[in-house]
Amino acid sequence: MLVSTVPNFLASYDLPLTDKTLQNRDRTVIEAGALRDAVRAILADSQDEAVIDRFARHILGGGSLREPEQFFTQVTHPRVKAAWRAWARANLPEKTFYTSSGQRGGRPRPRRHRLHRGRRPRPVPAGPVDGHGPARRRRRPGQRQQRHYAKTQDKTTWVADRALTAGQRTALRDACTLVRAAIGAFALDRVRVYAQTQTNACAFGFYNSLNGVVAIHQDTLTDRHQLLGTLLHEAAHRVAHRGGGRWVPVPDYGDRCRGFEDILTEFAGLLLGHLADGAALATQVDPLDPAPDHTGRRTRADDPAVPISRRELAHLLTDRLPHALTAGGFATVNDLVASTAVHPEYWRTLTHPRPAGYRRTQGAGGRAWDYDKVGLLAEAVGVHPPVAWLGYNVCEGPLHGRRREQWGQPGPWAKRILELTLRACDELTELGGGYAAAELGGGYAAQVPALHALVDGQTPAPTGQDGWQAPVRALIALERQRLGLTAPPS
Repeated sequence: MLVSTVPNFLASYDLPLTDKTLQNRDRTVIEAGALRDAVRAILADSQDEAVIDRFARHILGGGSLREPEQFFTQVTHPRVKAAWRAWARANLPEKTFYTSSGQRGGRPRPRRHRLHRGRRPRPVPAGPVDGHGPARRRRRPGQRQQRHYAKTQDKTTWVADRALTAGQRTALRDACTLVRAAIGAFALDRVRVYAQTQTNACAFGFYNSLNGVVAIHQDTLTDRHQLLGTLLHEAAHRVAHRGGGRWVPVPDYGDRCRGFEDILTEFAGLLLGHLADGAALATQVDPLDPAPDHTGRRTRADDPAVPISRRELAHLLTDRLPHALTAGGFATVNDLVASTAVHPEYWRTLTHPRPAGYRRTQGAGGRAWDYDKVGLLAEAVGVHPPVAWLGYNVCEGPLHGRRREQWGQPGPWAKRILELTLRACDELTELGGGYAAAELGGGYAAQVPALHALVDGQTPAPTGQDGWQAPVRALIALERQRLGLTAPPS
């Protein structure tokens, strides 16, 4: 059968001839467009080092390719991109860059190219000093930062903790403890006191969504009723924005918004329930005590609003990182992540996790869904891919693919997350025949039935409860044992 008469192909191909779309009706020839699509699909999915080396050296040596073999823009699969990145790191000098086809020699095309398209170049007015352009378009180095500082400085006058009296500090500490005990340890993180502010604040306080800080006016420290009401109000903003416990993040967490009012209503029902039960509130651990960062606030890997499986996964990756850097010969974590060709935001999301239900429409971060990309990062640090993917995404099972009012309700999980979870289960089953079976009694494969019960809806997975995540926590514990790491922080 005649396949092609195009000369100068760089490779030969075993085309899938069983696919009828590649042949004409008489099955005597393959149409040129179908041949092009088939060849590009084969090359774009190839992770063969020999194939990558052949095409890369040919192009970098100045050679050209026939149209069917011009496949570089179609290389999108994460593992194929990682294979190309591995070849480049092994065969090219460090920090090698190549310009795109829209530029010449790394410089933009000259403006005269507009004349070839029948358009006149637009004149640029000369600047008053150097004649190179309008003065408003020229900025000194650091001018943007200076303008930002000028716009934000002196907006709020903060009161240092040492400037408060002993009675004020006691009142603030007791009020924060009471709110955390009633709502949850995630309700408040760092609470600051201010004397005056020019920000768009509530009557006696405000919530900063950029860093999760709650600020209250100094005058509220002398009135317990006002202090508790202000803290509870700002805690509602924080919980609506960040989620925690039984609540998931909502985009409308500002004043006079439906989402914020719903959270306030939930708080009122919770407090009435505490009052009706007559039971004493459980003493909550102050969230500023364990593992504070240099700013005195809790890191995301220790945030009570984040599901326990995500927190334990973040600690696993962070604890394993120094060993991975040494074993791989990487100088920094950025170098390790770059070797996988995965966007750095994936690593930041895994090690600085978000609460369940967080979506990218609510801000930056939150990209850790793609199974292969998470798997590449996991393999780079020596963790099994199914453990890493389940550790971050299993808490999304009762939420993904459902309307918000149905989150956490009983029933089978949505199709996409069900398929990915079953893929992870298949890989866990394969792991059960190796180290797990010999050293841990088949611990990896032993968690598969519990995961199947979750995705089928047989095991309840209510929002705000972490007990149903026990199978994934067991997998993370097995990884720590296999890698010889100490127990994670409680």
